[in-house]
Amino acid sequence: MRWGPSSPSQLLIRPPRRILNNRVAKSHVYRSADYGATWTPLSYFADNNVIVAGFNPSPHSKDHLIFVDVASRQLHISQDEGVTFTAVSVVFTARNLDYAPEDDRIVCAVDTETTYLHCSSDWGRTWAPVALANAPLRVDALEWGVPGAGEDDARTAYALAATPTGGRAL
Repeated sequence: MRWGPSSPSQLLIRPPRRILNNRVAKSHVYRSADYGATWTPLSYFADNNVIVAGFNPSPHSKDHLIFVDVASRQLHISQDEGVTFTAVSVVFTARNLDYAPEDDRIVCAVDTETTYLHCSSDWGRTWAPVALANAPLRVDALEWGVPGAGEDDARTAYALAATPTGGRAL
C-alpha cells in the first residue's frame, strides 16, 4: 500500500499475488480518495492481465507513475495519475526503479536476474544498459548523489559493484 502522489488522502493498494493452479493471478490495483473508506479498482490492470511486482511513483510529480510487470517484462507508465497507461516492453527484469533526485525523467533499474544497471532519460520509455570499459555494469545497489555536496549534481549516481576479484567497489 502506498500513499498516492497527489494528496495524502489518496491511497493506492496492490493486494498480494495469489498462486492458482501453479500460475500467478493477475494483479488488482485499487485507489481510495477518502483515507481507505471506499476503494475503486483501476481497471487497466485487470483488463490487461498485468502482474504488478512494483509500484514506483515519481518523487517530483503527482502525475507520473510506473508499475512494473515482471511476468511480461513490461513497465506500465502513466503521466496523468493513473487515468491512462502506456505499456513499454523492456529486456530486463526490475522490481524497483530509482528516480534521479531532481529530474524524474532520469530513471535507473537493476536487472534482478543479471544485476546489470539500465537507465532511461525519458520517463522509462526507452532504456539502455550502463557500460563500464565496454562491459555491462553489474551492481548490487544504486544510490544517487546529493546535489550541492562536493562534486555531486542531480545526475550523479553511485553504484555498489562487484569487482573482478570478488570484492565490492563504490
